[in-house]
Amino acid sequence: MNNFFRANIFLTVGLLLCACGQSGPAPSPTMTPAVRQTAELVQRVTATASFGPTLLPFPPTQEPTFLPTIEPTQISGLLSNSFSVQTLNALNGHSLIKITGWSYGFRPSGYCFGPYEWMNQNHLLLFPLVGQEYGMGIIQLSLPVVINYESGKVWIPSSGDPSPLSLSSCDRPLWSNTLNILITTQGEQTIIFSPEGDLINRYPGTNASLSPSGTKLMAGGVWMDLLSGKKVDFSSQGLEGLSTWSSDENELYSCCYAYGNVLTGKAYTFELGGLRYVGRDYGDGFTGIRNLWVMNDTYVVTHWDFQDDTDYDIFPLIEPSTQTYKDLQELTDIPDDSSCRLGSVAPDRKRMWVNCYQPSNYLVNLETFAVEPYPGELNVVSWTSSSNFAWLRTFITDNSPQILSTSTKKLQLLPVAAQVGTIFWHPADDVLAYLSEDGKKLGLLDAQSMSIQERELPSTSGDIVWSPNGEHIALAAEDGSLWQVDYPKLENLEQLTAPLPNVHDLQWSPDGTHLAFISGTDIYIVETIK
Repeated sequence: MNNFFRANIFLTVGLLLCACGQSGPAPSPTMTPAVRQTAELVQRVTATASFGPTLLPFPPTQEPTFLPTIEPTQISGLLSNSFSVQTLNALNGHSLIKITGWSYGFRPSGYCFGPYEWMNQNHLLLFPLVGQEYGMGIIQLSLPVVINYESGKVWIPSSGDPSPLSLSSCDRPLWSNTLNILITTQGEQTIIFSPEGDLINRYPGTNASLSPSGTKLMAGGVWMDLLSGKKVDFSSQGLEGLSTWSSDENELYSCCYAYGNVLTGKAYTFELGGLRYVGRDYGDGFTGIRNLWVMNDTYVVTHWDFQDDTDYDIFPLIEPSTQTYKDLQELTDIPDDSSCRLGSVAPDRKRMWVNCYQPSNYLVNLETFAVEPYPGELNVVSWTSSSNFAWLRTFITDNSPQILSTSTKKLQLLPVAAQVGTIFWHPADDVLAYLSEDGKKLGLLDAQSMSIQERELPSTSGDIVWSPNGEHIALAAEDGSLWQVDYPKLENLEQLTAPLPNVHDLQWSPDGTHLAFISGTDIYIVETIK
């Protein structure tokens, strides 16, 4: 299977490079790339750069042939030479920058980690589409690219890899905002770079995992404190990858089942007496089994489905340090005949929402194991940062949003008609922002009082995004123009850009001074302060 995967990747890259020697005008970009045949990708990168002799593209085939004569690492040069940064005229004194040059576009919205990410205030991590693999369906492949949009410098984190270029549908480098470093793998090593691509350090081994604080690294079975230099080596105990970090970042877990303790220096894999994971139906972009430490980092819960050796459904609370588990339904009043799975864990890790097929869903207090039943096909969409409230919806019969108070246990319908895809909690306050159903009003809901504040918008809008500090809300109008307004009074509504086609994927910079977005196959960055 691995050879087949590599062969497919070689072919895709080979077809890309075959097209580079063709002549003729560059085709106009397509606004919604989606999944295309390989021949179409070949045609669209024509005339961008030239490497080697002129070769004709091969016709598309469902069973590609391995082409050993093509050097796949040349695609790094193709990407490095394609992007350019342009400064454009802007509205109301705001600067506007355009990143352009890769007409095939970027990874689709909502797939894996999306088309791009902010690193710091002047660097973006891009995920341009570079090909596709035929296997179980057609998988779009991307190669991470770093761009400094102020200087225009572009570099490829994996370009120094002496082995064949590693293309992926979902992989990405790890970014530490705390230390301002980018971590990636090359061959059998984990490499640390500065944002400008300068080599800082390298470590043996892969399977890298970065702690939530961005200061600890697990790579090749070795835990490292990147500030103090302290290391704990678990590799001799047979462990290479541990990716679920406890809150103090001294315990790690991976499903299913491995555990390491930095304080004791011990690590092991283990079995759980007949407990087996049976899977879950995830769509495109599945990025692995997700685990969370709960109950003061004593137990782990998993977004996965389990059964015991009698094929009975189990909701396990796994205690890695003792290599045991407890069945949630035995600890609570959830009926034994209910088939339950983890829905969502509150940010404080003291409560969780459990979805059961019959007859109810449950809010579980992980300190007391008290449960509150809620009938219907309800799913938690998101929690407030305080864990005091959540908003829920059903994906079966209707989309009516509901607000749950974890203190009163009361569930209430949102008292206004809102676009479901535009409901977002404030980063710190128990306040919900939304667009009215017709997109002509921006509203704020105070979850504590259930009071509403609204203001009319000059243009129908379809998307909103809070700034990192919660002081502003960015809006994308249906005509492709961008606006911002102040919180909490919804004052100083200001237009940032003129209309552009197919605007999506709005993201604020970490410092809240810039707003990036995609229009067609280009990325734009507008300054939000003057």
